[in-house]
Amino acid sequence: MSLQLSGHKLHHHLDELVKWQSGEPFFPIHLDISPIGRCNHRCVHCYVDYLGHKGPKLDGDLFRKLARDIGRCGVKSAFVAGTGEPFLNEATPEAIAIASENGTDMAVSTNGVLLDEQSLHVALPALTWMRFSILGGSRETYAKLHRTKESDWDALTANLAMAGRIKAQRTLKVTLGAVFCLMRDNAGVAVNLAKILKDSGFDYMVVKPPSQNVRNDFRADVRLFEQCRDVLDALRELSTDGFHVEIRMDQFEQVHKRDYGQCLGLPFIAMVGEDGGVYTCNGFWGNKDYCYGNLRDQDFPAIWNSEIKAAIQKRVEHHQDFTTCEPICRHNSINRFLWSLRNPPDHVNFI
Repeated sequence: MSLQLSGHKLHHHLDELVKWQSGEPFFPIHLDISPIGRCNHRCVHCYVDYLGHKGPKLDGDLFRKLARDIGRCGVKSAFVAGTGEPFLNEATPEAIAIASENGTDMAVSTNGVLLDEQSLHVALPALTWMRFSILGGSRETYAKLHRTKESDWDALTANLAMAGRIKAQRTLKVTLGAVFCLMRDNAGVAVNLAKILKDSGFDYMVVKPPSQNVRNDFRADVRLFEQCRDVLDALRELSTDGFHVEIRMDQFEQVHKRDYGQCLGLPFIAMVGEDGGVYTCNGFWGNKDYCYGNLRDQDFPAIWNSEIKAAIQKRVEHHQDFTTCEPICRHNSINRFLWSLRNPPDHVNFI
């Protein structure tokens, strides 16, 4: 297993890079898809809490058609997550399978509580990776930080074990992982969660600070890792050839910099909202000024090839004040790379 859980992989897609440099059209390499704007939990750190968890559900027929279309037009990967719990949309497992059958690598993020054996048997064979978002390591911490009932912890741990068992029994290639946001209330149970994941047959656990959105009330001490070095060391010691613990020090140390002059990455990644809108990025869910079109009116290929999409991308590239964008930017590392390509230093032949 050779995981890269930070940065970007755009240099592995030279065909699209050449087209971008020459101004040729191409479909995005990746899509983020939000199947529903509601969730069964109210996690204390939820990045989209400001939306109120009242969003719609992506129509099942539209979701399945999108899954077919993106594979047929060459979208290489899609991540099903967004502003709610994906498995609250009954079409999610089938849509994942359809997209995979049509050539798109699929991934999904979930809190894991709503999973059942049938949905796992449909989704897991079609997934490249599946990630669980987990804030607790015991019934008490889980209920407190997910703001739910303690019995959800029991459902989650049973589903973790079931996912690992199905993967092993069917010899599936899907990578199973979990992300754990370190807080004062859960630092003491981080090791326990890691052991549960390892025993369940998972491949990795990511430990990082909670993402913070200025539109939410939640605030966390991102420097908490300085007081939790013993916990982080204990987590690292659990890493083996079959289970990896990744400590996202880049996020703890706030090293994400916008040292580029333009937002250039929009042609490579796009977002589909639960309202059917196709958006520039996940910082502008529901914002019509950043919406290329809606799947209820046009299919994905038509939206992507439209003059409206081209105009919005041009406007963002040349006029967007991205310093006011949200702190966690999906395009950030790609923008840094593309900016360096478009603005090379002197003496580039001296490599």
